[in-house]
Amino acid sequence: ATTRGMWGSSRSWPLVAIHLSVLPDGQILSYGTPLGQGVQDGRTFDRWDPLSTGGGHTTINNSTNVDSFCAAGVLQTGGTMLVSGGDSNASSGNLSRNNTVFNYAVNTATTTSSALAADRWYGTLIRLADGRSLMTGGGAPAVKTFSGNIGWKVRTCPSGTTCTTDPKLANMTLAAFD
Repeated sequence: ATTRGMWGSSRSWPLVAIHLSVLPDGQILSYGTPLGQGVQDGRTFDRWDPLSTGGGHTTINNSTNVDSFCAAGVLQTGGTMLVSGGDSNASSGNLSRNNTVFNYAVNTATTTSSALAADRWYGTLIRLADGRSLMTGGGAPAVKTFSGNIGWKVRTCPSGTTCTTDPKLANMTLAAFD
């Protein structure tokens, strides 16, 4: 198993996990909805220590009250987790446009002041080499970049040019969390 890997036995999990990431300290961070809740809200976090001799789970309730079923997540520089987009239609007020940053060093989740311009379901988030995060897809034509210092920025093609040779996407905008 140490050279080839293998599947282990099933383990109980304290929530319906939507996304998992390995934190810089080797623990596993998941977010989702507590078991038996009946409504997918998606921003309850759980840390699991795979080396723990006990259950190893620390669950952090949805203190930000943000809906993120169908959301995307990516680790930021420094190990915080950015969660953006998603919607289960269980809440109102465009809460799926909000972003949550989970700080693994202190087990806290905060909602950023910067919000997405449009709802996104099943989008993709990646971290760029310069530390910003890029979000694409999810039903919105814009691509966005995100930075913890500034928030979301919509990226557009230079005037008189197109970002693609596909005429259907000629007016596509780009965005990143700066």
